[in-house]
Amino acid sequence: MVGQVANRDPATGKRISIDTTTNSKNYMKNYMGYTEQQSDLIIQIFRHKLVHLAQPKPVFLYNSKIVTWQYVHEHSSKHLLIENLPSDTKAYIKSDWPINIDQLFTIGIIQMMLDIRDSVLRHGGYLDQLETNTGNILDNFEKAKEETHRP
Repeated sequence: MVGQVANRDPATGKRISIDTTTNSKNYMKNYMGYTEQQSDLIIQIFRHKLVHLAQPKPVFLYNSKIVTWQYVHEHSSKHLLIENLPSDTKAYIKSDWPINIDQLFTIGIIQMMLDIRDSVLRHGGYLDQLETNTGNILDNFEKAKEETHRP
């Protein structure tokens, strides 16, 4: 079950599956304003490796390209930008294991933190939608809370 969490419905006891990857991507697109490509790349980098192994993937295949990534602490005009690299660009997985890299994806840590904060607090953001129950978001929030915080 890639990107899914299996839980039991507290009311019925039946096994239910939550697609955490899709939920995460939808949040990034709907509340953070990220594109499909940007949310896909962030999931590729962090989802499986960070959750299960406590380290992100150094390189991955995306749209038939070998992609590596970098993060920057300071404000960067390259935040969430994917750049094509010269054909001879290599990344070293280990000191003696080079691989050819096609693209570089940049994440601005400060900017991503601000994107997350703003997705929750801005007008029309997640908290506003919880208060107005736009699209049954409050029902989904309550359901998720029950599924993860059972007595």
